[in-house]
Amino acid sequence: MAKTDEIAHVSIEMPESNRMVTSSIKEKLCHVSPSFLKSSIFRVPQKLRQRNENVYDPNIVSIGPFHNGTKTLAPMEKMKMWYLGSLLQRFTVPPPEEALEHIVESIRSLQRSARECYADPFNLEDETFIEMLRLFELSELTVSVDEREPDFLVKLVLKFFETMMLMTVPAEYRPNGRGIKHILHLLCSCLLSNSCNRRPENTRLELFPPVTGLLQSGVKFKKGTPDDILNIKFRKGEIEIPPIKIQGNSESLFQNLIAYEQCDRHCMDQFTSYGVFLDCLINSSKDADVLCDEEIVVQALSTEDISLLFNRLYNDTLISEFYYGGIGHDINEYYRSRWPRWRATLKRDYFNNPWSFSSFIAAILVLIFTFAQTLFTILPYVYPLCK
Repeated sequence: MAKTDEIAHVSIEMPESNRMVTSSIKEKLCHVSPSFLKSSIFRVPQKLRQRNENVYDPNIVSIGPFHNGTKTLAPMEKMKMWYLGSLLQRFTVPPPEEALEHIVESIRSLQRSARECYADPFNLEDETFIEMLRLFELSELTVSVDEREPDFLVKLVLKFFETMMLMTVPAEYRPNGRGIKHILHLLCSCLLSNSCNRRPENTRLELFPPVTGLLQSGVKFKKGTPDDILNIKFRKGEIEIPPIKIQGNSESLFQNLIAYEQCDRHCMDQFTSYGVFLDCLINSSKDADVLCDEEIVVQALSTEDISLLFNRLYNDTLISEFYYGGIGHDINEYYRSRWPRWRATLKRDYFNNPWSFSSFIAAILVLIFTFAQTLFTILPYVYPLCK
């Protein structure tokens, strides 16, 4: 009898449990695909962070809510408030207090769209989030009339980050019909501004030997134009690479650009491909030495540190389209051919200095004279017989 009651009890409770589970699933359903959201600011995936978290975390000042409340960044929060007060004092009409009210009202109307820019949710009250965004709005409003030239804030940001840019010439921003999403997107757009319209035909990942191996096959290296660092070319056994500036903070910028490409579905794998290409070329400090001698790599680090930087640059990343697939294929075809290797060996072993060249010419002349002497020795015996 007890067993029958237990069965009846279970049969009554199961439908209610199903309804609870169904209700829970409905609350979690996404009616819009996460890949089609407006998100442009992402947390770096743990798989990328696990090798070196320091290149992704701020050391002095944070921008945005992801690192809000970090104790090591607390001193700079006081500096932000001092900066806010200094900017407000520049207002005469309206007075500082009234100007601050207008700024808060303006930010409040934008805070919903600002939240949608973040791919991962964060627990911040609206008032706290609005207070966090105050400096961005205030910086734009307090630009003087003389400074209100086109893209003034863009130029100001580029000037601030000039020392850590990878290019050896000042970066320029070309809108090309696209807006700026955030600071990292601005830096990315500047580095890609001259190459955004190029689409490679061959995007298959194809690795190739390092610099020292390619030199033995007769491949030469040449410094390219500095205004487009991604514009690598290969023609007739010569790799043309635009110069790149490598210094202490270059790894952080490189890693963040690659992480941004890995997270944003609108990005091609251009910087990831660039990292793979340079990692193929630079396998040791000897490879880095060659590129430094050709002024392709402008170094502020040792060649050993440069090789280590590129060897760990793109670990744990996915490459759906290798931007230099065609160039990699052409390099391997040239590397496998015999004549360039023989020509390089001949030049290296016999023509690497004037004395070797002179010895080679002397050996050729000795062979010619020996052949001539033998020929003229035989002719007197052969000619009478023919006569």
